[in-house]
Amino acid sequence: MLPDDYLRKMKQDLSEVEAQVEAETRYKPVLDDPPPPDDEQTD
Repeated sequence: MLPDDYLRKMKQDLSEVEAQVEAETRYKPVLDDPPPPDDEQTD
């Protein structure tokens, strides 16, 4: 059986890889109307 530290490290690495994949493949909705240009926005 594998040492607990090794398993913990492998799970941590897997979590990091999953987070990277999630960030790169996250669904980006397509908006029907594009946002107005920056010069038309008033803040």
